[in-house]
Amino acid sequence: MDTLTWRRIGEIFETALARPAADRDAFVHAACGGEAAMEAEVRSLLAEHERAGGFLDGDRIALPVPEPPPEPAPLTGAHIGPWRVDRELGRGGMGVVWLVERESDGFRQQAALKLLRHGLMTEEMIRRFRRERRILASLSHPGIARLLDGGTTADGLPYLVMERVEGRTLYEHCAARGLGLV
Repeated sequence: MDTLTWRRIGEIFETALARPAADRDAFVHAACGGEAAMEAEVRSLLAEHERAGGFLDGDRIALPVPEPPPEPAPLTGAHIGPWRVDRELGRGGMGVVWLVERESDGFRQQAALKLLRHGLMTEEMIRRFRRERRILASLSHPGIARLLDGGTTADGLPYLVMERVEGRTLYEHCAARGLGLV
């Protein structure tokens, strides 16, 4: 399955979870529009969620449903801490990742800087982001990008900077290898 299909599966799964259990089957069937493989993946995720027995419920995030505020001006060229923002690399559920560079005392370094997505800047999300940063700072493994820096923007938002790793996204990697969720 391609990246867009996986994203759609995730959206259907999340929406199904928000519905009463009695309405989920009909919703999933309709939302998948007759795509059997997609429907099977969504149903598999729902079954695993039920088997987990609420194990992950403490970490669930209630994402805001109202219209998001307009996006801020592009950050290209701006400075966040010692880092100059070059361009956006990608977006995820919680943040936006930017290619950044710092130049100091005869060296240049490129990295990836993560900020909360515009519209998700609640106290709870900021707390979770800071927790993520603390966890990343404690990890040391050749298969995990290293945390290089972190701080707070002039607007009071936390950021983290990690080593930049070239390559495909996790979704692209899994799709190219035909990997499923189980």
